Amino acid sequence: FQATLSLITIIAIKLMDKGLVKNIITDEHLHDLGKFMFAFTVFYAYIAFSQFMLIWYANLPEETIFYAHRAHGGWMAISFSLLILKFVVPFLLLLPRAAKRDKNHLVRVGALLLVMQWVDVYWLVYPNFNDGHVVFSFQEIGLFLGFLGVFIFAVTKFLSKNSIVAIKDPYIQEATNHHVL
Repeated sequence: FQATLSLITIIAIKLMDKGLVKNIITDEHLHDLGKFMFAFTVFYAYIAFSQFMLIWYANLPEETIFYAHRAHGGWMAISFSLLILKFVVPFLLLLPRAAKRDKNHLVRVGALLLVMQWVDVYWLVYPNFNDGHVVFSFQEIGLFLGFLGVFIFAVTKFLSKNSIVAIKDPYIQEATNHHVL
């Protein structure tokens, strides 16, 4: 959900920059998206730590072996990078109110969270074949870039054929006049 909010925020800002959602998406909406990104950054840390703590405390051999392998070699650096770059840095960058209203700042934080989501999935899924050596090959990066290209193509094709703003929505006035207190 954290990565999805980051992607929604980046897309909304790009649409704002192109003038396609003029008077529809405002700084108030961006502020709310920034607050949600902040909230789910904290939620991610809570879930990740809770999962680790439960597996460590229960001392289940079939589960602890995963963390044992991830605590050696190059995996340890990735583990710490997840802690620092997916929780600590976004937490601190999204803490001030002004940060949640700055488009460029939200795009940078959103991009960081998207990259770290990819690293997190890699950390969770990649098997322990190489005695703690982390291997980023062309296959992992190429597949990701291929799917990213297909996704961007599909989204731009959809947005070029359909209205970005809901037509005849009874709540459109309420949504566009949103104010943060």
